[in-house]
Amino acid sequence: IPGIAFFFLAMFSLHARGAISALGKLLPTAARRTTPMVRRFATEEPRNFKAFNWKGVIVQAAALSVLGGGLYFYFQNEKEKKRHEAAKVQTVGRPQLGGPFELIDQDGNTRTDKDFRGKFQFIYFGFTQCPDICPAELEKMRKIIDLVDAAVGQELQPLFISVDPKRDSPAVVKKYIAQYHPRLVGLTGPIDRIEKVCKAYRVYFSKPEDEDDTDYLVDHSIIMYLMDPEGQFVDFFGKNYSGEESA
Repeated sequence: IPGIAFFFLAMFSLHARGAISALGKLLPTAARRTTPMVRRFATEEPRNFKAFNWKGVIVQAAALSVLGGGLYFYFQNEKEKKRHEAAKVQTVGRPQLGGPFELIDQDGNTRTDKDFRGKFQFIYFGFTQCPDICPAELEKMRKIIDLVDAAVGQELQPLFISVDPKRDSPAVVKKYIAQYHPRLVGLTGPIDRIEKVCKAYRVYFSKPEDEDDTDYLVDHSIIMYLMDPEGQFVDFFGKNYSGEESA
């Protein structure tokens, strides 16, 4: 396309002077006398018109056409490369969250991350004596699960992991999670295992300064994590997301 355009532009410029000469001959003599520029063009014959090199023009047009096509494909290729590079950045930029764990469920059974493979896991870290935030977030989790169940079936496995293992025994966790959803699995365990799983998910939580104190609050991250059926991180949802937005 660029070469064809150049070809017609060259043809137009070569014939322009001939057109001006013909126009000058049609003008009255008086007009030609008062307009020396027109007179000069009117009396001047186009030079070398008969020796016009068609072959040269065609070669030049073909060369420019090839050049234009080459530039077009070059820029298209560069655009595609940038798109692939952007996709790589997105893949590489995925947070490395999650990992293996071995905890105790609400019935006293040892459970590992592999027990929940095959379904998307929806994980929340909290504690049973949380006065307001944890109940609100678990209620939101229940709403999300119901919405997803209605849309695609039971593809989500909800998990509650305690960050207060000192007070959250399996029996306490069992009583607590019964308020929210029948499929919700509660997990607790020794403090070293809780610290390990929290580190894997980058969850912050505070521990009481006095080990003998039983009346305290635990400051912790307020995030729900979505993991795929292979246990790989998919997304997270903070406190600012509603149930409908998360679903």
